[in-house]
Amino acid sequence: MRFPQHIAIIMDGNRRWAKEKGFKIWEGHQIAIEGNIKEVVLAAQRRGIKYLTLFAWSTENWKRDPLEINFIFATFRRVFDQQLKELIGNDIRIQIFGETDRFPPDMQAKFQQAEKESQNNSGLVLNICLNYGGRAEIVKAVREIIAEGRRPEEINEKLIQSHLYGGREVPDPDLIIRTSGEQRLSNFLLWRSAYSELIFLPTYWPDFGPEDLEKAIEIFNQRERRFGK
Repeated sequence: MRFPQHIAIIMDGNRRWAKEKGFKIWEGHQIAIEGNIKEVVLAAQRRGIKYLTLFAWSTENWKRDPLEINFIFATFRRVFDQQLKELIGNDIRIQIFGETDRFPPDMQAKFQQAEKESQNNSGLVLNICLNYGGRAEIVKAVREIIAEGRRPEEINEKLIQSHLYGGREVPDPDLIIRTSGEQRLSNFLLWRSAYSELIFLPTYWPDFGPEDLEKAIEIFNQRERRFGK
């Protein structure tokens, strides 16, 4: 079996899962964030996956109800204080992708601490997308290139890639998984997804576990990757 070097996941379906189960919306978020992220990350590491990118908070998510946002942020804080410390202890390196300056100062400090404490780890690299948008990432790259004073003839794909989150160190995802049955990227990794295999699973994210990750990898193995050939 071929194992993707880099898997990215759009973690979708928390609210629909909660409604179908008769729970409150924020309970769906709590169970999804606190319940299965750690298990999925560790399962990916056991399978030899080198990079795992999770879409945790998009630039569009700020449109949600303030009470829901505050509850999600409280859950994020607990996860960074508890589960991420355990992941770091398992040799996992944490990287944050996104414009994090919009988050409360204490959350920004937790993001920075997680990156600093794990920077020397050599296991799986866990990229967590927070206040992330694919278009915003490309705009960021263009602005940085302009600020460097680059000439038009110097601009190429490698230069743009070097200004994306993760730079050239992070390879483009071989596989992008979206849960909940929705079949779109929703502004996720727009540049890096050019040749990614896309798999859309009907499973809501709160129900997604290591066995679903294995299923996605099996589907990936059935694909023939041509890269335009």
